[in-house]
Amino acid sequence: MDGVEVNGHTIEPGADLEGANLSRQDLSGADLSGANLERAYLSGADLSGADLRGANLSGANLHGADFERADLSGADLSRAYLSSAVLSRAVLSGADLGGAVFYKADLSGADLSGADLERASLLDADLYGADLSSADLYGADLSSADLRGANLHGAYLERANLYGANLAGAYLSRAYLSGAVLSGAYLGGADLAGADLAGAVLREDEFDPEGFYSSGANLTGANLTGARLERADLNRVKADEKTIWPDGFDPKAAGVIFEDVKVNIVDAYHNEIDPNNLPPKPEPNPYAGFSIRELRRERRRLRRLRWLNPQRGEP
Repeated sequence: MDGVEVNGHTIEPGADLEGANLSRQDLSGADLSGANLERAYLSGADLSGADLRGANLSGANLHGADFERADLSGADLSRAYLSSAVLSRAVLSGADLGGAVFYKADLSGADLSGADLERASLLDADLYGADLSSADLYGADLSSADLRGANLHGAYLERANLYGANLAGAYLSRAYLSGAVLSGAYLGGADLAGADLAGAVLREDEFDPEGFYSSGANLTGANLTGARLERADLNRVKADEKTIWPDGFDPKAAGVIFEDVKVNIVDAYHNEIDPNNLPPKPEPNPYAGFSIRELRRERRRLRRLRWLNPQRGEP
């Protein structure tokens, strides 16, 4: 539908549609690659199958919009509002989604590999079978999200909130989960081989932030071969005889509860990984002359860079 006029705006690649009101318009299959849709109103619009590669949708209102099978690779959706939007099987690889709101959004089967989701809100989002490999999810809110069978290989989840999330059968090998909250999360059958859970919180709490009982994470049948668990809080976390722990780790001493629980593994494909041949773990790299605050910020930046790009050298 290139060159078509919609609501007084020309729909074409590279179009300048900043602030345009295209709510509830039918833009299915449209070519808006490289278009400027910053702060545009697209709530309820049909953009299924649309080409939005490299488009600027920062701060746009996309509530309830339909992006099924749309191509948003490399697009800028930072701070966009996508509550209840449909992005199933959409391509968002390498997209900037920092600070975006995906409350109750449908991202099932979506390709989010390498995407920037720093501090994004994915509360109650459907990410069933989604590809989040090497995605940057620093400080993201994934509480109560459906991540069954999702691919989070090498994802950066430092300080992410996964409270009550369903990660059954998820692939989290080499994921960085330092300081992440996993209380009440279900990880039955998940693959955490080589993951870094140092300082992660998986414990059972008597009350959650809203005053309700919070159970510990469920690790029945999970694979933690080679995982780093230093300072991880595993008090009253549930596991069973099928749970695989790192060599030398004593789960009972850490407060883990063993139960005879039947694990319902989702039908999801998992690539095999050799725990003895993992990419190198990130290491702190302090620079002389930095203030303490600057040094901490630089350490975090380099840690994220190295975790997400293990083959890339120092900038």
